[in-house]
Amino acid sequence: MVLSNSAIFDALDDGRLVIEPQPTPRLQTPGGPKSPFDTTGVDLNLAPTIQIAEPGVQTVIDFREPGNVATTLSKLTERRELPDDGWKIPLNTLILAQTAEVVSLPFPRDLAEPGRSRPALGARVEGKSSLARFGVLVHFTAPTIHAGWSGQITLEIMGFGKPLMLYPGMPICQLILDQVVGDPLESQSQFQGQRMPAGER
Repeated sequence: MVLSNSAIFDALDDGRLVIEPQPTPRLQTPGGPKSPFDTTGVDLNLAPTIQIAEPGVQTVIDFREPGNVATTLSKLTERRELPDDGWKIPLNTLILAQTAEVVSLPFPRDLAEPGRSRPALGARVEGKSSLARFGVLVHFTAPTIHAGWSGQITLEIMGFGKPLMLYPGMPICQLILDQVVGDPLESQSQFQGQRMPAGER
């Protein structure tokens, strides 16, 4: 069940959804700033740090071999800061980026409100059609944000169309919230609390 914007506001108010910094304004007013909230989602913005494959590094990743994904990615990528005047996406190149916002989906049982039972929330991250129409893929193949998650969201970005500029703070994706059926048992992600695009804490 997808949450409407009014249900998203309720979740922000009761603590089942935490977005820091919290997106504003909630509603569009004539002549005022654009609201990041759509009828069934909320826009998130691009953080200034990205990671891009190191030129000339050639390797084969074998997931049968033990290893830490974040550590491996850090060795294979170069960290860069997006300049305020923008950076052109190279075509056919995987870029690891992140949302500027930290998103948390705490379990309702941890909110310590006796007598009030609310369903947990899960989420997914989707690209924006304004970028997709120019051939930019955002957060492909792994859109799920599980109940209990807390951290910035890593985005896998790749451009296939015309070169496009990335700017820190630009709206880059949308968060869609879903109601979870049942009370989830905790299963912590290896990327929980990540603060860098490759997954480092």
